[in-house]
Amino acid sequence: MRRAADLSMALRDYEGAAGLYRLLAADYKADKAWRRLGAAQESLGHALAMSATPRRWSSEGPPHREARREAEAALESAAGCHARASVLPSVPEPPPAGSSAPSLDGSIPATDRARWATKAGLAHAAFLASCGAHRECASPLMRASAEDSQNHVRAALLLEGAAHAYLRSEVPMPRKCAIHMVLAGHRFNQAQVSFFVFPYGQFN
Repeated sequence: MRRAADLSMALRDYEGAAGLYRLLAADYKADKAWRRLGAAQESLGHALAMSATPRRWSSEGPPHREARREAEAALESAAGCHARASVLPSVPEPPPAGSSAPSLDGSIPATDRARWATKAGLAHAAFLASCGAHRECASPLMRASAEDSQNHVRAALLLEGAAHAYLRSEVPMPRKCAIHMVLAGHRFNQAQVSFFVFPYGQFN
């Protein structure tokens, strides 16, 4: 079914692909296959974003809060599912007697979980930015930067992106921008790449 959904996306049948991804997501959720569920939810978000009719988007106008609702929920759920995959034990426990088969997901490295969660967060933020919701797109970037296994450079870049999002919002928020730039600079310093640190003096 996943191949059929991906083929529908390749053929630009976005409505059909979204329906198949919904079925896949329901199956993966029942099996507690969080990694695969996250991938299905992310693909569902992309399909819904592509399948929205231009008339629906243009009639509402930016930031398209109603038109983007389902796609935004799918992309947000994807990052959460990738984060849940990290709690799986390194050696899967055998299922209790009389229970169903074990989870489809095996153990995964923490670094892989951070990459998948970051990828989903970036997709969510890019979708919100394309809708003109710059202030809201800072939230998925900050969540991705707070992953436990996130490396310092990637976390700093995500925080810097969140800072710029606050500055590009309908009502610019320079104080929040400055705070997040300081946090980004701290993570750059932790990674020993201080030459990337933003010149904070221009906010004075």
